[in-house]
Amino acid sequence: MTNRQVAGFSGWRVLLALSFVFFSNMGFSQFGGAVMNAATVIGLHLDRRILGYVVLLTSIMYGLSGPVAAFLIRRIGIRRTIAVGSTMMAIGTLLAGTVITNGWQLALSASLFVGMGIGLSTQISAQAAVTAWFVRRRALAVSLVWTAAGVGGFIAPPLLSRITATSWRNGWLFMSALLFVTGIVAFFTVIDRPADVGQLPDGEMPVYDTLKKTDTAVVIKNWSLREAATTASFWIILFAALAQTATIFVYLAHGVLHLMDLGHSRGAAAFSVSIFAIGAVAGKLAAGVSADRIQPRYVWSVGAACMAVAIFLLTGATANSTVYVCSILLGVGNGISLVCWPTILANYFGAGNFAAIMGSQVPVASILGALAPLAAGVAYDAHHSYGLVFSAVAAISATSAFALLMAARPSAQLPQRSSLATN
Repeated sequence: MTNRQVAGFSGWRVLLALSFVFFSNMGFSQFGGAVMNAATVIGLHLDRRILGYVVLLTSIMYGLSGPVAAFLIRRIGIRRTIAVGSTMMAIGTLLAGTVITNGWQLALSASLFVGMGIGLSTQISAQAAVTAWFVRRRALAVSLVWTAAGVGGFIAPPLLSRITATSWRNGWLFMSALLFVTGIVAFFTVIDRPADVGQLPDGEMPVYDTLKKTDTAVVIKNWSLREAATTASFWIILFAALAQTATIFVYLAHGVLHLMDLGHSRGAAAFSVSIFAIGAVAGKLAAGVSADRIQPRYVWSVGAACMAVAIFLLTGATANSTVYVCSILLGVGNGISLVCWPTILANYFGAGNFAAIMGSQVPVASILGALAPLAAGVAYDAHHSYGLVFSAVAAISATSAFALLMAARPSAQLPQRSSLATN
């Protein structure tokens, strides 16, 4: 799929294929996986603490997938890496639907196959394709694939609940078939970069025509990972990503129990998570519209501030109205962060080494972020309250909101005169 001409801009067709990948591999696997893990625990009469190990091991493997994805993209390309990740997930869910009989088998299949597969097929590889195909509409494109994940997460839980009515293994088998199909679709429809089919990002004109009209060509440096890591902005972005991950992990792991401790019913506490999911979709779309017009660091700063305010107010939220408003704000902030993180990295350091740069940050944010719920559990056992933990992550999010304002582009775009302009 290289060195051939294709009529018409192919970026939107590629984006549709990548959205399907996020719908299945991120939306169904994360939100639907939570339903299936619970159903498996009940079906096999397992100790419920195995769910904690599943989450932790999956997060670790997801984090470790970053450098693996960067390596595979260099060796076999983006679409093949997505196909490999999807196939791994299909194998892991197939094992869950056929041969798993104990908790450790569930934890290992979920982490080794599903956790690694999600990372290989979505966060690094799919977004590397998006950043290669889109420049002017980059934030919008990123927001659309993440929105597809939200749609998948909305559909998956009720659908899988119906499928598992007769047997919990049927849900895993359904997911396995979906993921296998996703891998095939990605392999045959994703094009790694515009140059592979003789096109330019965003469907722009050929360089010669652009030079005749503008008399300049905008040159954006493609930074290496080593070069990017020498800038303050790289570390500020990483800190903001870690703050977002830790805050969301704490909320999703302990939020329902915290709200029940405050006197809310189980139903009201659970509904707050649904409200959070709706807010996340709104945040992704808002970031997609605004971050192509406003510097993404400012948009992300607003999102981080929303998260800080929301998680702090949830510390003592006794009224249902407060809980729901905070859940929406927390979701909006999370959605904004998910879009702005890859967008700002690509904008600052170029699309050429995006996989390596993003792949270096994902493990740190995911693995350290996954430790936050464990620390929250320890703190609760010691103080019988989540108040201290929620206040701490609120402070971290607020700090990241301020730090992002300082994360300026490390190098300017350099206009370069060309002799072609005079022809």
